[in-house]
Amino acid sequence: MTIYITRLKDDGKQTISECSLTSGLGTLFQFRALELSYKNNQRNISCIPNGRYKARIRTSKKYGLHLHIYNVDGRSCILIHSGNFQTQTKGCILVGSGFKDINNDGSVDVINSKSTLKKLVSFIDEEVDIIITPAICKSHITN
Repeated sequence: MTIYITRLKDDGKQTISECSLTSGLGTLFQFRALELSYKNNQRNISCIPNGRYKARIRTSKKYGLHLHIYNVDGRSCILIHSGNFQTQTKGCILVGSGFKDINNDGSVDVINSKSTLKKLVSFIDEEVDIIITPAICKSHITN
């Protein structure tokens, strides 16, 4: 199984993506993601670089059932977890069913995050490949 994360827009504050979980049977699940803007892979203030990663299912008291991306150069404890706002991540990936400005701050947020994460994790046995790419041939899109 593979999660494809296609980064659509990085506005200098946050990055939004379209995502899909696929297997040999085709696309199993589609969802959206919200991350921090790319700032040279700096801890706590940047999303991780485009690339290929592996993730495992993990449980913690703070996030419950989620995914742990474990082979990110220069970073540790990068998770795919629930949350709605870019202020709720320090480099992790937040998932949801779509985008909406929930808190009226002028930036889109992800919606239905907990249910989206629960559904995503339900398809995964233990480990999954993750491929993060830009939507166009530029490494990180900014306006």
